[in-house]
Amino acid sequence: MCSANHKQNRLMIFETRKDFDYPVLEYQKYKQAFEQNTLAKEIALAYGKTLKEVKELSSDPDHGGKITLSSLLETMVAFSLEENGILGCTVKRGPAQTNLEDGWGRKWDVKTPPHIEGIGFNEESAIHSILKKLNEFPDGNVGILLEVSFLQKKNYLELQKDLKDRLNDNQKFLVRQVVKRSIDLVLPKMIKDIF
Repeated sequence: MCSANHKQNRLMIFETRKDFDYPVLEYQKYKQAFEQNTLAKEIALAYGKTLKEVKELSSDPDHGGKITLSSLLETMVAFSLEENGILGCTVKRGPAQTNLEDGWGRKWDVKTPPHIEGIGFNEESAIHSILKKLNEFPDGNVGILLEVSFLQKKNYLELQKDLKDRLNDNQKFLVRQVVKRSIDLVLPKMIKDIF
């Protein structure tokens, strides 16, 4: 069971904040590390986890247990929040139709909309994805972790404003914005030498 000193309420309730500052991560670098089959190893190194722990948390039941770029990014969110005690003692892979289950048994779906250099940001797709998931669980038993590290500040502010206008009060309570910390993506040869 989780100890009382864990920070269950540290996640921000969804609100528009112009002063919210975070390091913008480059989505293409993470995608490239995934394609080179090094991202899981780099996550293990960065968060002090074993490769087995990363793979277990990244194995997505909605995709037949397959590890995808999205499931690895979800794992990074889990480890970032876990190391700060925000989601309880231990975060595990959630059941089908969810991504994570926190230390208190709360189910979460992680949304990581990216701004891709040369392509931009598809805000409508991000909003649709969030609304679709909230509508799948109208009783509010699944929350949304909106991971914004791959968004430019302009994209973030526009998304915040539009979601604020389109979500009802109950839905706003269920959406929490989070930022995962950056990891140093090292050269593939260095990763292969370590593992």
